[in-house]
Amino acid sequence: MILEISRFESLHPALKSGVARECIHLASGRLKDITSTHIGALVKLAGQQSGRKINLPYGIIAEKSFGEVILFAERCDDEKEEIHITQKELEVLSATGEQKT
Repeated sequence: MILEISRFESLHPALKSGVARECIHLASGRLKDITSTHIGALVKLAGQQSGRKINLPYGIIAEKSFGEVILFAERCDDEKEEIHITQKELEVLSATGEQKT
């Protein structure tokens, strides 16, 4: 999953948490054991320098790259499986968050 930083950073702070939560959900396939600490770490990662990484539950790794955060599932055989999110999906996630506030 690739999260475009410029669009993410333009969101209201309350929406950032909701989008970050849903990105973790889409990458992992579940929300059990996902805490506000994990969500906050992903939001914080978006503002950090490129090359930073965080480990999330269920083998998901989020890595800050130039202009984006990439979430991927680390496999046992050391292959990385990227999960892509489309612009339309990001807009839906943002709209869903706006309706909740």
